[in-house]
Amino acid sequence: MPAVFVRGALHWVVCGEPRSDKRNLIDAFDLGVEKYRLVPQPDYLVDKDFLLCPGSLGGRLCINCNYDGNYVDIWVMNEYGVKESWTKLFSVVQFGYGRPLAYSRTGEKVLLNQDHSNLFWLDLKRKTVKKVRIPGSPTFFDDSICVGSLVPICAGSKKNREESSLETEPSRPYIYYDFESWNLM
Repeated sequence: MPAVFVRGALHWVVCGEPRSDKRNLIDAFDLGVEKYRLVPQPDYLVDKDFLLCPGSLGGRLCINCNYDGNYVDIWVMNEYGVKESWTKLFSVVQFGYGRPLAYSRTGEKVLLNQDHSNLFWLDLKRKTVKKVRIPGSPTFFDDSICVGSLVPICAGSKKNREESSLETEPSRPYIYYDFESWNLM
């Protein structure tokens, strides 16, 4: 599973700590200070095993908890690095493998990729799901969110950080298609 870039760090799931019963930990590598750290996780309140996948939603770290295709829980960390800021955004039952891609312009809907074969809008207020129909789309596909930046790659060096007085905000993902204008089922 590829790493996810959020708040200047790459995030991925590690199996656990040596000599510990902890599993499915989220590791982060901060590119600015070149250090690893574990990211605190929410209290899931579930005793079942699940597939944990980190992601980015609206510039925030999110995690997808996939329970054998029976249902998916999506959590969002509202304040980076603060365990108590995790919020369960939604749960979808009988959904298969699901992954959030982006918020709608209004922030009231979340675009979901289901099993690399369908896209859905999940309405957070109404608690409804509608399929996105894209004429001519392939049966199976993968998705990627592009994050634009004007910061040169060498800007992360210690010398450049000391010389620069620029403060940066979290990058915003760009979606190149207007999914909401397509026909929904």
